[in-house]
Amino acid sequence: MQSFATKAKKAITKVAALGAGIAMMGTTITGALAVNLNDYPSAFKDALVVVGTAASGADDTAAADVAGDIPTTAKVSQISGDTYTLEKSGNKFNINQDLANVDSSVTDTELDLLADQTFKDDEGTTTGDYDYTQTIYFTDTQTGANVSGQYVYQADTSGNRESRPVADYLKFPSTTGRYAWNYTIKITGSKIAIKDAADLENNVLSVLGRDWTITDVSTGNTSYGTVDKLTLLAGDVLSTILQGSTVGGVTVVDVDEGESKCVIEYAGKTYIVDKGQTKTMDDGTIIGVTDVTAIHEAGAGQDMCELAIGAHKLVLEDGQQANVNNEDVDTSTVFISGNETVNVAGLKYITVAYQPEDTTWLTVGESLEDPIFGAFKIVFNNIVEKDKEEIKIDLVGDKIRMKMQNSDGDVFDDYICFLNGTGTNRNLLKGYSDIKQMIVANQANLTNNSIDTNGVDPRGLKGTRFLMSFSGVSHIAEITAIDTSENKTTIKLLDTGEVYKDLEYVDGSTTTFNDINSNLRLSYNLNLQAAGAAVTTFAHINFTRINDRGPSWFTKNDGNITFWNNDTVRGTVPPSGGQGQDTTGAASGCLMTFREEGYSRKSVENDVVSMGNGNNINLSIEFRYDANDNEIEWNATGSNSLGAAVTMLKKDDDSQYDYRARTSYGTYLEQYQKDDGDLTIYFPSEPVYAELVIAATEAVTGTMGTLTPVLETEVSDVKAQNLILVGGPCANGLTAQFTGESKTFPDCNTNYNAGEAMLKLFSNGDKVALVVAGYSADDTKRAAVALGKGSSLPSKQSAKVTGTSLELSEITVA
Repeated sequence: MQSFATKAKKAITKVAALGAGIAMMGTTITGALAVNLNDYPSAFKDALVVVGTAASGADDTAAADVAGDIPTTAKVSQISGDTYTLEKSGNKFNINQDLANVDSSVTDTELDLLADQTFKDDEGTTTGDYDYTQTIYFTDTQTGANVSGQYVYQADTSGNRESRPVADYLKFPSTTGRYAWNYTIKITGSKIAIKDAADLENNVLSVLGRDWTITDVSTGNTSYGTVDKLTLLAGDVLSTILQGSTVGGVTVVDVDEGESKCVIEYAGKTYIVDKGQTKTMDDGTIIGVTDVTAIHEAGAGQDMCELAIGAHKLVLEDGQQANVNNEDVDTSTVFISGNETVNVAGLKYITVAYQPEDTTWLTVGESLEDPIFGAFKIVFNNIVEKDKEEIKIDLVGDKIRMKMQNSDGDVFDDYICFLNGTGTNRNLLKGYSDIKQMIVANQANLTNNSIDTNGVDPRGLKGTRFLMSFSGVSHIAEITAIDTSENKTTIKLLDTGEVYKDLEYVDGSTTTFNDINSNLRLSYNLNLQAAGAAVTTFAHINFTRINDRGPSWFTKNDGNITFWNNDTVRGTVPPSGGQGQDTTGAASGCLMTFREEGYSRKSVENDVVSMGNGNNINLSIEFRYDANDNEIEWNATGSNSLGAAVTMLKKDDDSQYDYRARTSYGTYLEQYQKDDGDLTIYFPSEPVYAELVIAATEAVTGTMGTLTPVLETEVSDVKAQNLILVGGPCANGLTAQFTGESKTFPDCNTNYNAGEAMLKLFSNGDKVALVVAGYSADDTKRAAVALGKGSSLPSKQSAKVTGTSLELSEITVA
């Protein structure tokens, strides 16, 4: 025996006059699970409608119409959980990129919702099957330019900063022509030739997982015309209803002889609905007429209307906004044509482009839903930042403190600049204090004259710090001891805590300190000046070789902090070869630069070469001493103290000193200028990217037409769901199982009388079963008609249905 689904030839069920009846014996529902007949259909959401293996065609018809009443959350299997994370060939959605930079189009390869379809044209002069593709484009299909949808780090500039502060956003601008997407149908073979409207009307077009009936077509006035406008109807329930019959609470009262309109009754009110149009009922239900059939010959059958209950009406007119349920979708545009670029004869392309009316800022977790077909949404799902290192720069009293890691993971957490001296001549110098100054590359020498005022004690150089960087591994070292009698020194690495004691040096010559690093070379010149000599010679240390990659601290993730020596040491001119002294007494502030040193290497590795902003970001960081208030302050230039490489944005209107920024690589910065001030840099090991998901919406994965009744033999677990059993025990074995009646004729008919049917509820574990059964198939159909008016049924668990016709007014429920 074929299943009901295989019997049906079309998704739209052609329903003869709906009717049903059941007489049932047995035990009804009691206790907490009690459900009454007037709870139909709401209490039967997702119920399984079952017909018997011995059912007649009339029982099948009755079951189909009962199924049309049932609310359902059933999902269409081919798009259930249908999602696509935007990423193409390893190219992720990085900051400052448009969607099209990653993937310019989404097809059925990424999203089942966009499966190829076939348009079956069996109406009018030209007929045939036409295959077509469905594509969501993130480029303008007419110009090829990128449309919109950009991952940005910005503040909402439209005056909504309180609700949209500086943060990561998926931004859809409202600029003219900057569409969020273009949805396009393309006939893959020869275009559809259109002689007149009848060539397309009454055919079904499958769009994004939903069937739409073409109810009205406007064509250009040529022999084989252009298509100017299409009117489409879809519904949660699609049924052809005979005049006088009822489905889903809708009764067809009358049919226009000209086949242009139907008179329907819903919830006690009468409406006239033109073919291809919809009406909204008082409870919000939309009912549309997709087809009208008037039988003009006596005895040839009954007039009927094809109705979309819970309908959606869509008007697509070339060059105009899409219209959904009689409302224009602002800033949408429709393009219909016989070729790619202009509106010519035939049908080849249908494109619907959409952009938000106002600029849309999606934060993580928010989505933008397709408002035209209700079929898909774009979800800003997550921001991925891998293995962020933190570089912290704090202003603490009269010092600048920095916490950072080198590439070996060693942590330096100490002061890197200090405010020396008193009065108006104070300067910011590198290091911890006057006796613990720090040397970087390009500042080779340090004399004890700048440390010890009499300039004669070389031990004054004890405490000197220097930045040492070899092979990408950096340390800040401190000379903790100098023994001039033994020519020995001790050096400590401040980040690891390692101490190298009694290192020998040759005074006046360059010494390589192999115990620390084979490239480290220092020259100690500690002889005291000769008494009465004509030239004063100060003891000093020449830092001959302390790096191989520039004046930098190479950080954990291959970025670097460069310490510049324009924050010079005060004092007299140093000996020949020395650098860094300043005779004016007016030194610059504490200046450093953060650079994304690893950007070039990672851009190739992670396929983000198109991100822009060059290969490296140089972020200038500068503190200066303000003699007016005797405080250290950021050296602000305009509103941005961090240089032109990165635009710093205010966090919100109330925190005017609080700034945030991101670079194209994804380095995140937060600067707080108020009071003491600080700067935090979060530098990831790989470029930051957004996880963006394109997904079928609930509207698509939910109700999709009527439930399909099944045969009793197809029910594997009777107690797994609510049941509606159509047909008496003679036709349906499950009915007999619940009523306790015989399955064998004539005993199966013992409890039924001609002209009578029964509606009766039974317990089914923690579910319920509703039996709809009558003496004959016509009696069963009559009970189904009564069931369709659930709100008029008694608040009971059983009822008798009697009558001699299928007109609801002539059916009695008691």
